[in-house]
Amino acid sequence: MRTLWQLLLITLVHVQAIELQLDDPASVKKACHDIAKVMLEHYTGNQPGDVPGNLPDPYYWWEAGAMFSALVDYWFYTGDDQWNDLVTQGLVWQAGESGTFMPNNQTRTEGNDDQGFWAFAAMSAAERNFPSPPSKGADWLEMAQATFNTQAWRWDTSSCNGGLRWQIFTWNGGYNYKNTISNGCFFNLAARLARYTGNQTYADWAIKVWDWTREVGFMTDDYAFYDGADDTKNCVELDHIQWTYNPGVYLLGAAAMYNFTNGDPVWKERTEGIIAGANVFFAEEPKDVMYERACEPVDTCEVDQRSFKGYLARWMAASTQFAPFSYDLVMPKLRASANAAAKACTGGPRDGICGLKWTEQRYSGELNDVGQQMAALEVIQSTLIEKVDPPVSQEHGGTSKGNPAAGSENPPPPPAHIFTRSITTGDRVGAAILTIFFSLMGSVTPSYNIPTHCKAGVIENAGPDFRVRVETVPVPQPGPNDILIKLNVTGLCQSDVHYMLDDLGISMSTFGVRSPGHEGAGVVVKIGENVKNWKLGDRAGIKPMMDTCGTCAHCLSDKETYCSSAIHTGLMVPGNISLAFVSDNLLTRSRNLPAIHCVSRRYASPIPDGIPDEIAAPVMCSASTIYRSLTESRLQPGDWAVFPGGGGGVGIQGVQLAYAMGMRPIVVDTGDDKRALALKMGAEAFVDFKKEADTAAAVIKIADGIGGHGVFVTAQAAYPTALAYLGQRVGGAVMCIGIAPAGTMTIPVDPNLLLFRNTRIQGTLVGSRHDTARALDFARRGKLQQICEVYPIDRLPEAVDKLRRGQVAGRIVVSFNQ
Repeated sequence: MRTLWQLLLITLVHVQAIELQLDDPASVKKACHDIAKVMLEHYTGNQPGDVPGNLPDPYYWWEAGAMFSALVDYWFYTGDDQWNDLVTQGLVWQAGESGTFMPNNQTRTEGNDDQGFWAFAAMSAAERNFPSPPSKGADWLEMAQATFNTQAWRWDTSSCNGGLRWQIFTWNGGYNYKNTISNGCFFNLAARLARYTGNQTYADWAIKVWDWTREVGFMTDDYAFYDGADDTKNCVELDHIQWTYNPGVYLLGAAAMYNFTNGDPVWKERTEGIIAGANVFFAEEPKDVMYERACEPVDTCEVDQRSFKGYLARWMAASTQFAPFSYDLVMPKLRASANAAAKACTGGPRDGICGLKWTEQRYSGELNDVGQQMAALEVIQSTLIEKVDPPVSQEHGGTSKGNPAAGSENPPPPPAHIFTRSITTGDRVGAAILTIFFSLMGSVTPSYNIPTHCKAGVIENAGPDFRVRVETVPVPQPGPNDILIKLNVTGLCQSDVHYMLDDLGISMSTFGVRSPGHEGAGVVVKIGENVKNWKLGDRAGIKPMMDTCGTCAHCLSDKETYCSSAIHTGLMVPGNISLAFVSDNLLTRSRNLPAIHCVSRRYASPIPDGIPDEIAAPVMCSASTIYRSLTESRLQPGDWAVFPGGGGGVGIQGVQLAYAMGMRPIVVDTGDDKRALALKMGAEAFVDFKKEADTAAAVIKIADGIGGHGVFVTAQAAYPTALAYLGQRVGGAVMCIGIAPAGTMTIPVDPNLLLFRNTRIQGTLVGSRHDTARALDFARRGKLQQICEVYPIDRLPEAVDKLRRGQVAGRIVVSFNQ
């Protein structure tokens, strides 16, 4: 009965929207605060174990950059600085050491538009004199300049007579698509840099991009902006879908150029023309209320498209300060849209969740969404534009320090001719997403012409004097329950070196195997007749286990890696470095098919789109193994995790995973390179065992003066001293991961120590299929980054020798594409 009365009372409560009086700045500021507060409830980048600047799934990386731009504006419009430290932390982290907004957690899946949206936050911070970041690293202006320089370097004249591609890297879906938003971001940034610095070079680039956009047809004579076109068809077949942010991004750039040229009538006409052309995004009823015409009427707006209206509002308002004549043209639309947006913010227990459709002037029950909150925030705070000072410049009040050469010292590599995946949902990290153009293209079923022979890495004279050679061997054929995988890369593991040295007490020569290797990543090119769960073209990985019995107690309890009938890849059957071939005309579209391997259909691991092969391959063994060890250690967030040898391949992945899981990693290793790498990847401290007289004491001092909660031994030489890192910690664990030559290593232990301190010593062989899937998910979310040196198959002997000598910071990956 009580519940019934509560429901009756709820129905009697008058639903209150965000209270907004547009002519009362205090009312506007309060509305902005309430909306921003709800938006930031989604942000986890300031939480232990997460990456500063990242939004959680389902939000794309670029949208976090857009959110920080909105918060820079929020501070400037309202004077409320409560979130400034959060903004600074996120921007500095994601800008990276180079200031280019190409951090390690994104560079393999990043688009030009993604990078541009982050640079906009830095550019706005410079224009608004947002408090400068810590003295170490790039300032806001330098970040914007660094991004500009990397994008200018990517201007591509190989097709469509110029333009930026949507995606930066060839392996990402959308690489062959040139789109308006990527080029609009470049234009916008160039124009604003020209105005801020007075440098004509930026203006010249802005003019170049504008002219190209008109010539290619992405912008029409009446200022309609289309989405883009396929560059393999020379951009002649346009996708005519229109999004709000495309005219917006060009509008602010045009207004900045009007300002830079001291009122050039050409740029005045262009600015007015874009505003007039954008009328298609404002409803007749209710009058002048903005809507996303491509998706709102048919209820198909995807995650990032829900934020697009906010950018048009942001840039319309900002344009009035670069080109004051535009104020009367845009402000009626912004005020009408702001009022409607406020009426749509009635969701949730505090009436602060904003709906998508402002034209309905009510909350329609949508989920709490970052993009919808951001769009409402942008349009409402934009009405304060006449209350604040115009953007500064270097000559007029600007304090942000610049560097015209920033980002140009180490430009990204030129496009390489390697296999490019089809566009999938997982690939959509850019702001334009898949559009109708791509959906009409359909899919192409891959076909493969597999040769009879291939290159192989072969071990001769396994033992202390082993030699590695590259030979030609027959290509295997899959059995009825197998799949054949075209390998793009394979990781080199220390276990491979042990197999070559023949020092584990079990020899691969016993099984007639001459080639180790168990960290492969590639594509399925042939399937056995009984295989139903794989199809041609699927991405797949090969792990240390080729197969198990599937029926014993171990297999049935997620301890399949201890199955007595397990078949070990590279030990009992040929490993990944053994079966590589190079041939012409192997793929449709004339792509080479450089490597191939047979594997049981049960033990191949599906690789999600969006994870580069260089990251996925080491996950098959090292990352999944250390993940298993971390979970079995029982450490909790906030616990100290010590990694002797943590600068190596397995250890550095453990550092990243431990950090992502909320632990506090301490790395014990030696060398400046490993120190820098460990600290960059999340280690809270680095102890150089060659510089510390008492390494264990140094670790204990860092770990609260007590000792580590867990020690993860990935370097075999650390076993004799591993227990010392636990210090006086009760309940600590030593996790044994690194394989040592048989009979060479022991852990000296007094049983009383285990008794009185509740200490555990436990081993982890390799990760299970479940562990591999979990580790891949960390990689998919950007929390497990690529740290590897890539060697072509022909340089395999050199790579093995370097690994054997312990000269590798991170992993070594062998590429079959080079």
